Amino acid sequence: APRCGCTPLTLAACSGDTGITRALLKRGADARKVSGSGRTALTMAVEHGYTAISELIKQRMVQLKPADRTNIRLTGTECPTSLHDK
Repeated sequence: APRCGCTPLTLAACSGDTGITRALLKRGADARKVSGSGRTALTMAVEHGYTAISELIKQRMVQLKPADRTNIRLTGTECPTSLHDK
């Protein structure tokens, strides 16, 4: 993961890339993972208004066992980076 502590899934969600988000989730990306900024991919998608990505992540979260949902955070600050920033 990048030095910012972001995961590929949080970067995809923050940048609004639905295709990459879908592919990462399909391949088992952990939707519960909290980034270095203390936020999840769902948080970032919601903050940036990416409804389609939010729905994809929510669908994945529903598939998790209740005990696996305990690490989800829904608050945070601005996204530290995006897939398009260098």
